Amino acid sequence: SAAVTAAITGSSLLEHAVYEAPRRSDVLTPPERIENGLFWFPDTKNSDVVLNRELVIKRGSSWTS
Repeated sequence: SAAVTAAITGSSLLEHAVYEAPRRSDVLTPPERIENGLFWFPDTKNSDVVLNRELVIKRGSSWTS
């Protein structure tokens, strides 16, 4: 949702549930970075994030189609 909001010219502020889940920063690789209320996009080749597979396997469920 942060990427979509950032891509829309003149968009409004985005409410973000940053501190509501204790392991939230562990879910994505690289982890979310929010400082002073600003979302920082990852500095990666494709500027993409992926689910942390190890955490999903350890604490969640997954399936293949």
